[in-house]
Amino acid sequence: DAAEQLAETRGKEVDRITKLHRTSQANLARTEQTLQTTRNALLAQTTRTTALQADQATLRKKVTALIVSVQTSQSKAKRVTTELGRSQTSLAAVTAARNAAAENLERQSADNQKLKTQLAKSSGMLAEANRSLESAMTELAKTKANLKAFADKTKSAAVEPDSKPANKPDATPVPESESDDS
Repeated sequence: DAAEQLAETRGKEVDRITKLHRTSQANLARTEQTLQTTRNALLAQTTRTTALQADQATLRKKVTALIVSVQTSQSKAKRVTTELGRSQTSLAAVTAARNAAAENLERQSADNQKLKTQLAKSSGMLAEANRSLESAMTELAKTKANLKAFADKTKSAAVEPDSKPANKPDATPVPESESDDS
């Protein structure tokens, strides 16, 4: 009986150990499957990490290139701003010179207009003076002719002693230097 009981206990123990072994085998199979899945996932994650690290290196290179490009652009912008400032200063100087020239031109134009007005007045005065001179010349020529006629008349009267005394002429003779001044 004890042997039977021992055999039964051993049988139960073997069954329990067998069940435990099967359960352990099943757990081991599941663990192996989980381990394989985890390995695959870890391998995929490692591949992704490697790809991301490569992308990160590429991105770092691009960011570095972008920073250099921005710095270059900022340097160019400074130069362009400086050049623009110089150009604006130069443009202001040219504008000031142009404005001064325009003002000078306006003054010269006004002065020119005044000169034209003065010239017109002077031309009118000159024309009037010429007319007066011509009139005076005409009068002078008439006066000369009258004097000559008078002188001729006085000479012929001096030749005729009967009509007038010889030592008293009718009029004072005009010296010849005054009559020739025309």
